[in-house]
Amino acid sequence: MTLQKDNTSAGFALDAVRGHVTWNVPLKPGARDHHDLGLVIELPEDWTMHGRRTAGDARRAPC
Repeated sequence: MTLQKDNTSAGFALDAVRGHVTWNVPLKPGARDHHDLGLVIELPEDWTMHGRRTAGDARRAPC
């Protein structure tokens, strides 16, 4: 799995060793915020997927 930085909300910190993506966002009680996290999951060629297919049955499809 790899992070798609262009599809992830700005201001994140990536801990590449642990694989954690974090944002430091101060919020007031009851407040909400929205952040996007873009990931790509690559599967081995011999992996069989069941369920939803992507255009062209691509082996590399964004989540």
